[in-house]
Amino acid sequence: MKNKSYYQDRKLTVFRELVKSLWTDGSAKNIKKIEEELINRGLFEEKERNIIRDYIKLAAGQGLENKDESVEEAVNHAMHNKDIEFPLVTVVKDVCDLCDHSAGSEPCKASCSHGALIYNKERGVEIEKDKCLTCGNCVKACPHEALSDKVEFVPIIDMLKQQEVPVYAAIAPAYVGQFGDNVNPGQIRSALKMMGFKDMIEVALFADLLTLREVFEFEHLVHTKEDYLITSCCCPIWMNMILKGYPELLENFSPAVSPMIAAGRVLKEVYKGCKVVFIGPCIAKKNEAKDKDLKDAIDYVLTYREMDEIFKALDLDLSKLPDEQYEQSSLGGRIYARTGGVSKAVAISLERIGHQGIELNAIQVDGVMDCKAMLDKLKNGIVEANFIEGMGCKGGCVGGPRTNIEVQKATDFVNQYE
Repeated sequence: MKNKSYYQDRKLTVFRELVKSLWTDGSAKNIKKIEEELINRGLFEEKERNIIRDYIKLAAGQGLENKDESVEEAVNHAMHNKDIEFPLVTVVKDVCDLCDHSAGSEPCKASCSHGALIYNKERGVEIEKDKCLTCGNCVKACPHEALSDKVEFVPIIDMLKQQEVPVYAAIAPAYVGQFGDNVNPGQIRSALKMMGFKDMIEVALFADLLTLREVFEFEHLVHTKEDYLITSCCCPIWMNMILKGYPELLENFSPAVSPMIAAGRVLKEVYKGCKVVFIGPCIAKKNEAKDKDLKDAIDYVLTYREMDEIFKALDLDLSKLPDEQYEQSSLGGRIYARTGGVSKAVAISLERIGHQGIELNAIQVDGVMDCKAMLDKLKNGIVEANFIEGMGCKGGCVGGPRTNIEVQKATDFVNQYE
C-alpha cells in the first residue's frame, strides 16, 4: 500500500513537467512527450495513461468533463482561454477507484462536516456545490490525490513572457518561511520578478487598511454588552458557513471585503489595465476570486504549493537570489495569517485611536467544526464575546490545505517577521 506522499509526488511531477514544457516551447506541441517520459521513468504504469492525461488537464486549469478532448487540445485551450471555470475541485475517477468506498472507509466524506460529498458506484465521488465550503479538507484527506483543485498558472505564462500587460503578484501574509527556512521575502520578490511579474505586493498592507474598517464597524455596532461583531475580514470558508447556514447572523456581520479583494481592487485602480495574481495557502480563495460580486479584483489564484513547484520547474534557487526587500506592512497586517491575528490587530488599533466605548472582548475559533459550534451558539443567543473571529483552517491561514510547512513552524515565522 503506497502512502499519500507517493501519489502527491506523482501529481506534482506532472505539473512540473507541464510548466517546463510550456515555458520552454510556448505551445502544446510537446505535451504528449510528458506522458511517455513519466511512464518510461516508472512513475506511472502503462495502464495509467488516462490518469496522466487527467492530471495534465487539471494542471492546466481545465476540467475533465469532455472525455474526447485530447491533452493537447485541453492545454491549447487553457493557453488561449483565460477563464478558469467551475467546478474548481474535481475528482479523477481512475484514481478515486483505488479507494475501498465501503461504509466508514471514505476519508474524503469523513473530512467533510457539511455533507457535500456523495458516492455513486458508476460516477465515483461527487461534490454537491451548494453544500461545499471549498475548505479543501477533502483534498487533504484523500489518500490517493484523486481530489484535485485546478491550477491557474498556464493562462499566465504568455503574459509573463511577453510583458505586454503588467502582472502583479499579491502574496498572502502566511508566505514567510513557505519557500525555505533560509529564503527571505526579498528573495521571493526577486524570483517573481525574474519570472516576469512587475512586482510582489504584500496583501498584509491591505490587511492593515481593513483593520481600520473593522475598528470603524466595531465602534459603530457595539454599544452595549449584548452587541457583537462577526468579523469577515479574511476567511472565505467562515464567510461561506454564515451565508449558507446562518443567514440570520448577517446583521452582525462586518461588510468589509477580504484583504485579497482589497489588494486587487486597489492595484487595478492604481495600475490601469494590470492583471493581479493572488498567491496564498487556500483553495477557497480560488472560489472567492470568482464570486460574481468580487471577480473584478483578482484574475488568477496560485497556492504556495503550486508556486513552490513552479520555482522548481524553472530552476529558480531562491536562497541564491538577491534580497529585494522593502517594508510594505505592519506586524498587525502580517499576523492576519494566524488565528487571533485579526483580533490582535483590531485591539492594537482601538488602543491607538483612544477608543472610549465598550471594551473589546474578542474570541477566536479555527477549523470548520469549531467554527460551526461557535455559530450554533450565536444562533441560539449564546454570546461570549463582542468580537467574533473565525478561521476555517486550524491555526488560521498558516494551516491552509496548500501550505508547504507545518502549522506551528509557519506560525512562528509569521510572529517573528518584523
